[in-house]
Amino acid sequence: MPLLRYQSIGVLKLDGIVNIVCRSLLFAALLILFSTSVTFDRNHLTPAFMVDDMIRAIRNNSINSVLSDAQTETRISKGKSTIRFHAHMAPRLSLRGGGQDYVSLFWKPFASSESIIFLKTHKTAGSSLGGIFWRNLCLRDGRNCFLPPAKNPGRTWDLSVQRDWHAVQSGASTLPAARFPYDAWLSHVHYHPRLFHAVKNASRILSIIRRPALRFTSAWKWYQHEQKFQLTLPEFVHAVKNGDNWHTFWRRQPALSDFKYRTGLEATTEELSGQQGFAAQSKSSQIQYFEELMERMRSGTLILLVTDRFDESLLVLAKLMGWGYEQLVYVRLKVAPDKNVVSENLIQDLDDIQPYDFALWRLANHILDLQIAHYFQNSYHFQKELYDFQQLNHKTIAQCHSSEEKFVANGIFKDKRNLKYCEEIFRDNSDAVHFAWKNRIE
Repeated sequence: MPLLRYQSIGVLKLDGIVNIVCRSLLFAALLILFSTSVTFDRNHLTPAFMVDDMIRAIRNNSINSVLSDAQTETRISKGKSTIRFHAHMAPRLSLRGGGQDYVSLFWKPFASSESIIFLKTHKTAGSSLGGIFWRNLCLRDGRNCFLPPAKNPGRTWDLSVQRDWHAVQSGASTLPAARFPYDAWLSHVHYHPRLFHAVKNASRILSIIRRPALRFTSAWKWYQHEQKFQLTLPEFVHAVKNGDNWHTFWRRQPALSDFKYRTGLEATTEELSGQQGFAAQSKSSQIQYFEELMERMRSGTLILLVTDRFDESLLVLAKLMGWGYEQLVYVRLKVAPDKNVVSENLIQDLDDIQPYDFALWRLANHILDLQIAHYFQNSYHFQKELYDFQQLNHKTIAQCHSSEEKFVANGIFKDKRNLKYCEEIFRDNSDAVHFAWKNRIE
């Protein structure tokens, strides 16, 4: 018996040593894998260089030549993190170049006294992102947030129109005693310089962009255009690609004049530039407005997150806002059932007929890589943080779906008062506005 016992203990000790060695080897292998798959090169391009490339391409009418390699760079799976994009692009990106230091507004954290403008774009996960801002700024921090009318909470504001501007000036706040100007703007709006008058102490705008082909496809399905116009998506793309130009196409299809800008081509560029009907304007006008938009990107006064890399963008947002990951928990809102798979060829065609949106989206991806390289020590550190956040998000949402007793027992939050956080997570824009009006009146 003593001998048997001794042998058992010896085996246990040996197993323990083997286990430690195996774990160490596995950890080392993972570290090598992540380090080789994503390398942050800090000695090449800058945001300014990338913007200049885009502008030169637009001016020379050769934007497709600058974007040609993007066909292989941006095969991004819908709803998935873009590790492949990192592996291909990160080695070509940097923080500095050309003798200029661009550690600037792109990654300068927002001060507690700095107001926030979130320019919400359509069909880009803007509702999910807007919900995060609403919970943290309007509810948690108690800021003076602009409160849209309850009868039309999701309207898109045009501050160049006096009626809209006067409505904003005389509008309501989430704080009953507060008024214009506000501390935060979280609604749909066409870009206009008046935004910086509507929101005091704001010097930057945050927004979000999605791969144009996927955004357009989402809008096409969400607004049921095929049924409404008796026109399939491939037929639409074929007509645009083979028509004389945008103007003639719409004249040939009068019913399509009902298209809203949010569902049309170059929609995100239109919203961020503030130029309604951008896709229908002359080439020279498009170049002018796009250059102005690029200048805001160059200066860092416009910071774009990327829908296709939503979780990665949230990690950067956490650094900008000084938030913990528990403040970024979200669910996908306003998602239409994806019944039909869109072919890769059609996706490429939709990108091709939206060159400005595609250029803007590609630039936003570049700058997001730069921000990640700035904020995280190395690729392993970034991947670990990304994994930890995704696990936290999944766990919290799962607990929110469970009973109140189980939720409290698991200790996600400190006390029962925070159970309302679950309700806030699942509230879309309209519900949040109506709830704010109700509390305001009470």
